Amino acid sequence: MRVAILADIHGNYRALEAVLADVAKAGVERIVSLGDNIGYGPEPEEVVRALQAYRVVSVMGNHELGLVSRSYFNRLHATARESLVITRSLLSTESLAWLQELPPVRSCHGARLVHGCPPQSVTV
Repeated sequence: MRVAILADIHGNYRALEAVLADVAKAGVERIVSLGDNIGYGPEPEEVVRALQAYRVVSVMGNHELGLVSRSYFNRLHATARESLVITRSLLSTESLAWLQELPPVRSCHGARLVHGCPPQSVTV
């Protein structure tokens, strides 16, 4: 099975579109994301919807964690915090719920998926 591994999309839907087109040409059967699907980029809602449409298996990155954990949000630098405030305003309730449910670690296709470093890269 051919698997594509994505990471750090950061709300950049235009780049994600290009990657998904390339992945389709390569005959990839499964796409996984190592987190930070949102944050900084201008189109987090579009990114989340695309990930859902393509059934991308994802883990929580530190930017998703910043959305769901106030204590972690407060540990981020000012630019990241400002970005997440804007990101939150651009996300639907459904997309925010999807992001909140992402696990910090997943096993998939014989690999351990994390954002950062094991064992649980993103913790409060």
